[in-house]
Amino acid sequence: MKARFPILFLVLVTALLGLNDAFRDPPRAYAPSAFWWWFTGAAYEKGDVEAAIDAMHQAGLGGFRITPVYTFPGAPSGGPGYLSEDYRELVAHAIRHGLARGMAPESLLGSGWPFGGPYIPQDKGAMQIRHVLRTADGPGILDGTLPFHLAPGENLLALQLARPDGDGGVDLSTVIDWDSLTNREIPPGRWLLIAYVTGPTGMKVKRAAPGAEGLVLDHFRRDALDLHLRHNGDVQAPSLDGLRAVSMDSWEVFGANWTPALPAEFERRRGYALRPYLAALFLPSGEDGARIRYDFRRTISELALENFFTPLRDWAHRRGFQTRVEAHGTPADIIEAYGLNDAPEAEAYGPQDHFAICVRDRRLASSAAHLFDRNMVSSETFTWLRYPMFRETLAQMKAAADASYLDGVNQINFHGVPFSPRSTAAPGYYFSASSFVSPGNAWWPYLPQLTSYLRRCNFMLQQGQPSTDVAVYLPIEDIWREAYGSWYDLAGAIEEHFRRNVTLDLLESLAAYGYTFDLINGTRLNSGAASRYRAIVPDVESIEPKHLSSLLAFRNAGGLVLAVGQPHVKAPGFENFKNRDGEVRAMAAELFRPADKNVLPRHSTSRLDPRNHPAAMRLREVLQPDMPAPGLGTGLGFAHRRTADEEIYFVANLQDRPLSFTASFRVSGRFPRLFRPETGNVEPLFAYNECEGRIDLALVLKARESAFVVFGPQTTSRCESHNVDRILSIAGDHATAEVSANGCYFLHSEGKRFSAQVDDFPGSLVLGGAWQLLVPGHGARELDMPVLWTDLPAFTSFSGTASYTTGFALPTCWLRPDQRVLLECANVREIVEVVVNGKSAGIAWKPPFTVDITAFVHAQNTVELRVTNLLFNRMLHAGPLPAPYVPLSIGNPKPIPSGLSGAVRLRPVRTIRLVQ
Repeated sequence: MKARFPILFLVLVTALLGLNDAFRDPPRAYAPSAFWWWFTGAAYEKGDVEAAIDAMHQAGLGGFRITPVYTFPGAPSGGPGYLSEDYRELVAHAIRHGLARGMAPESLLGSGWPFGGPYIPQDKGAMQIRHVLRTADGPGILDGTLPFHLAPGENLLALQLARPDGDGGVDLSTVIDWDSLTNREIPPGRWLLIAYVTGPTGMKVKRAAPGAEGLVLDHFRRDALDLHLRHNGDVQAPSLDGLRAVSMDSWEVFGANWTPALPAEFERRRGYALRPYLAALFLPSGEDGARIRYDFRRTISELALENFFTPLRDWAHRRGFQTRVEAHGTPADIIEAYGLNDAPEAEAYGPQDHFAICVRDRRLASSAAHLFDRNMVSSETFTWLRYPMFRETLAQMKAAADASYLDGVNQINFHGVPFSPRSTAAPGYYFSASSFVSPGNAWWPYLPQLTSYLRRCNFMLQQGQPSTDVAVYLPIEDIWREAYGSWYDLAGAIEEHFRRNVTLDLLESLAAYGYTFDLINGTRLNSGAASRYRAIVPDVESIEPKHLSSLLAFRNAGGLVLAVGQPHVKAPGFENFKNRDGEVRAMAAELFRPADKNVLPRHSTSRLDPRNHPAAMRLREVLQPDMPAPGLGTGLGFAHRRTADEEIYFVANLQDRPLSFTASFRVSGRFPRLFRPETGNVEPLFAYNECEGRIDLALVLKARESAFVVFGPQTTSRCESHNVDRILSIAGDHATAEVSANGCYFLHSEGKRFSAQVDDFPGSLVLGGAWQLLVPGHGARELDMPVLWTDLPAFTSFSGTASYTTGFALPTCWLRPDQRVLLECANVREIVEVVVNGKSAGIAWKPPFTVDITAFVHAQNTVELRVTNLLFNRMLHAGPLPAPYVPLSIGNPKPIPSGLSGAVRLRPVRTIRLVQ
C-alpha cells in the first residue's frame, strides 16, 4: 500500500530540464493542495467525486486531503455514513481518480478534530487534573464533607493542607497529605485546604461527521490512540491504496493535562513522587515549585511524544503513508513533535496577508523541518483569511502565502474546498472557518492564476537546502518552570514568552538586518544539527546540563554563542538539583564570561530602537548579513535556499506600494537572474556590482509583488550604469533595452558605452467615449466612463462577472513591431480579464492591473473588460446563513465595492537598440 509520490522523479526532472525550464512549468506535485471538506451524509455519488476532482485539477490544484466533517445544514441526506462500506468505496474511488489525474491524495485519519469518536470510553478520553482551594482556620476539626461536588467520572486524587506563603502561593514544606476528611484536625493558624481532582475534560470531537461524534482521546495514552487507529485507520486502510499521507488537524485538546499512568510515570522518570508537590502545579511555590512544574511538563511532553506522535507515525509508515500533523497546540516539546512528522504542517490563521514573524503557527514548524532534514514544510493556509465569510480575494491569498513562505513554509494547502454534489444549487456547500475555494465562488475560473504562482513558488522553495545563519535557542526549560494550570499550548507559550522577554525584538532585528534564523530546542543541540548554524543565541535562566554542554562544544568547535542578558543559569529539575546546578554553573562560567563581548544586555524597548537588538548588532560585527536591504522586516522579506550550483532568494514585497531598492547579497562569483513566479518568465540581470564577496543588485517590486533572485554559473555581461527601464541583452557591439518615454539613453558595460536617442514616442492614451456596462441577469447601462457597479442601486447585490465595453482607434505610431501596448486599469474590484477584438489578451488579478495587449490590437479595436467581484454581495442579500455559521450581517456591513472605476489607459513600451 505504497503512496505514489515520485520524489526522486521530481529531482530528476529538475536536473534534466534545468532550473529555468522546470520553473516555467513545474511538475504538478509542487502545485498547492487543498483540504477537501466532505459533508458526511450528503448524497454523494462516484460521479460527484469525479466532477469535484476534475474541477480541482482544472483549477491547478495538485492534491487534496479528504476531510469528513458535519452534515451541511439543510442538505439532502441519504448519502453514505462515515466509515460505512459505501463511504470507504467513495474514498477509494476518489484516490484512484485523483491518481489518474496526477494528483496527490491524502486523508484525515478521523473526522473533525482532534482525534476521538464514539468508540472512546470515558476512561480513555482526554483527562485533566484540577484543584479546588478553600481557606481553613485552626484549630478545628473537619466533618468529612467535601467543600465541593465531584462531576460524573471525577475522582479525588488527594487532599492537602498547606500554609499560605504571604505572596498568594503556598509553602511546600508545610504540606499535610490526607486520604480523607474524616475527623481531621486543623492545626492552629490560617491554612489552605486543597483538593486535587482528576477526571474527564468531557471535550467532544469538533466538527465531527454524523456517527463520529464522541470524546476526544487521551493523547498521552498509547492504548487510546491504538483504539482510534483500529476504529478509523485499520477500517479504512484497505480503501487507502495510493494515498500519500494521513493527517491530524489541529491539536486543540483543551484542558487535557493528565492520564491515569502519570503518577507512576512521573516517579519512574523523575525519581520522586509527584503527590506531595501537587500544589506546585497550580500555585506559586518558590524555586522548588518551579522545578517541579518543569518536571511535570517534561513528563507530559515525553508521554505525548512516545504514546501519540511516534506510534502514529509508525502506524502510517508500516502502511506506506506519510504523516502530516499540525503539532501547534501540543504541550509536548514542539520541535520534537513536528520533527516526528514527514512534513511538519504549519498554519496561517486569520488576516495574515502582511509581513509578520509568526512563531507559534509557522516558524516553529519550519525550524523543525530544517533541524530534522525534512524538505517539505506544508501549511494549512487561508483559514479565516477574512471574517465573516466570502470576502477573501486572490490577491489577499497570494499575500498570505508569501507571508508563510517568508516564515519557511514551502507547500501551501488551501483551507479549503467544500465538496458539493453536482445537483446542488450555487454556490454549493461551504465550510464554516475556511476561505471559500469552490466552483461556486465567482472568482473560481481565475484560480489557476494563483495556483500557477504557488506551484512555481513551492517548486523553487523546495530546491536544495535552506540557508540559515542563526539559531535562536528555545527556552523551554524556563517556560515549563512557569507552566501553571491545565492545557498548555507550548507553541503559544513560546510566542508569549518571546513577546514578554523581548526576544521577539531580537527576531525582528535579525530579519531587519538581513539574517535568516531558525528556532532550536535543547535536544537538537545534542543531535549535531546545530553545526549548520554560525551563531546560537540563548536567553535563559535555566538549562539542562547536557544542552549547555552542547552549546559549549559548539563554541569550542568555532561557533559563535551570544548570550542575551547575564545568565544566572541553573538546572531546571528537582531531583539532585544541587549537583546539577553545580554542573551548569561550572559550564556557564566557561561559556559566559562577564567581560566577554558575546554576553549582551537584555534589550529594553523603552531605551532603544526596538529593531536594534544588542545581539543583532553584535552579530553584524562578526558575520555579514545574508541580504541586507532598506525596508526589511517592515513589509519586505526574503528566504534563502541553496543548491550545488545556485543560490535562490525569494524576495517579497507585502506592502500596498511599489518598492525600488538595492539589495546586497552574500554571494560572489555568480551571475544573477530574475525568476517571476506570476508569469514563469526568467530574465537575466545585467546591472549589478560585485565587491568584497558580495553582489549589490537594484530591484523594483510592484505592490505585493514577489520574485526569485537566482545566482548561478551562467555567464552574462555586466552593466555598470544605465538609464533605461529594462535591459534585454548586451552583445559585442550593441545592447537592447525597453523604454517608455522620449529621451537620450545610455548603457555602460565592461568599458563600452552604448547609446540611443528616442524622439517619436507616443504619449499614453486614455480610453474615453461611450462605455457599456452589462451585468448578467440585471441589465445594461450606458456610461460616460467606468464606475463601480455597486455605485448603481440596481446592481448592488450582484456577484459574478460583468463587462465594460468600449471601442478605440490606434494611430500607426502605436503599431510598430518594436513596441508593446499595455492596458492599465486604475481601479479594479477584484479581477479583470481583458478581451480585445473578441480574444482574451490576459488577466490581472492583483494590483497593478496591467495587461499586455500587443498581439491583439489593430487600427480599430473593441475592448471588453470582464470584471469579477466577490461572492459576499450576493450572499449578503440572500438571507441569513444557516446555523452554526457566523452571520454575514455582523457589524451591519455594506456591499463590498465592485467593478471598474477610474481611467483605463494605454501605455506604450518600446524596445530600442543602443550602439557604440
